[in-house]
Amino acid sequence: MEKGIEVNYIKRSKFRLLRVVSTVKTLVDLIPKNDFLLCNGLYFETAISLKLRPHNATAKVVGDLAWERYKNRGGRLSIEDYNKQKVASLNRRVFSWSLSQFQNVYSPSVALSKIIDSWEIGRKASVIENGVKCSPENTESTKQKYDVATITRLVPWKNNDLLIRACKILNCKLVIVGDGPEMQNLVTLAADLSLNVTFTGQVGKSEINLILAQSKIFALVSSYEGQSFALTEAMMAGKPVLVSGVSGNASIVRHEETGLICEIDEKDISLKIARLLTDINLAIKLGRNAKSFAETNFCSDKQFEKAFRMLRGNG
Repeated sequence: MEKGIEVNYIKRSKFRLLRVVSTVKTLVDLIPKNDFLLCNGLYFETAISLKLRPHNATAKVVGDLAWERYKNRGGRLSIEDYNKQKVASLNRRVFSWSLSQFQNVYSPSVALSKIIDSWEIGRKASVIENGVKCSPENTESTKQKYDVATITRLVPWKNNDLLIRACKILNCKLVIVGDGPEMQNLVTLAADLSLNVTFTGQVGKSEINLILAQSKIFALVSSYEGQSFALTEAMMAGKPVLVSGVSGNASIVRHEETGLICEIDEKDISLKIARLLTDINLAIKLGRNAKSFAETNFCSDKQFEKAFRMLRGNG
């Protein structure tokens, strides 16, 4: 724990209702001791706390929890189509009510802010892009051991199965960093395909920096992204990146300028990976451009100042 920062832990293993009550009690106790409240999860518990103890509060929303739960149950609609249908699920009602209790709501992308606005939460969502450390560690001399790296939650809409199949076409070495409900399915798929895939699970920041340095390219082929921290970190590290064309990716990656954009299809993914691995001049150019673009737009100090202005009521 850093000096001056109080950390409170609430065990996820608790029964759901007990966990909600414990979280609300903790927040109600802490709210009067702080000038601002920034919520990046547990929106329902925080909203109840704000009803009991009104306070200046801001919510950062990086996705649609109702749609994510729908997808985890096997739903097939994209986040855009799901919201166009205005599905009146209990999850949607709870999520929308929770966000309506905050003075400010913001997201890391324009596309997601428009989706949030469609929930009619009583205020427009602002946009503050994610920020990362502007000068990552110098790892230029690190020996590369992976052809492709991806850093992501292992959930269905991240399409890591397609990335594995694409790498099988090229027989290239892939490292997948992250954890989630799809882990065992992906491990089984890699074994069935006899592909050299390294699964690291969740790792710390220094390990992520090392893995990026050890990888030739970074790939993210999701069906949905708000704005990926991992993608932004890869660009800041000067990696050539390959992404799907969903709005959260395409808003920060310019095709043929700061990266390559692919179709969500294993054949096109493999073709674009092959291009980055074989055209060294292109890979170098895209990596340099990506780093320059990230340094101009996504340094954490700049993004923190934007968020702080909003917390103070000046945003």
